[in-house]
Amino acid sequence: MRQVFYPGELTEAIAITGGDAHHLAHVMRAQIGDAITVVDAAGQAAEMVVTALTRDVVHLRMQRVLPAETEGREVVLVQALLKGEKMDFVVQKAAELGAVCVCPIVTEHVVVRYDAKKAAAKAARWQK
Repeated sequence: MRQVFYPGELTEAIAITGGDAHHLAHVMRAQIGDAITVVDAAGQAAEMVVTALTRDVVHLRMQRVLPAETEGREVVLVQALLKGEKMDFVVQKAAELGAVCVCPIVTEHVVVRYDAKKAAAKAARWQK
């Protein structure tokens, strides 16, 4: 089922406008009668049905409120090694965003190659 974010509070009927409406109507190709999961800023989710489509607005009507997830999802980032300080930056931001694990990998097109000593030093640094 399609899922979209709604910045306001979920009510019985909502209107999605702007770029989100364009994305929903033209990219995701929503049609009248399609069911869509809408999540608001508070994390509340509801199943809603498309009731009207215009060029800049998608109108939705609530079908049912979905139960809140009791368990969060764990995010694991699998990242190809990057040159310079870029990998440190990616690891830092992934940790800030709540990733439980960052798995650096060597892919076919990776330019960076670490010897065993440097790889151990980098791994120790990323563990912090």
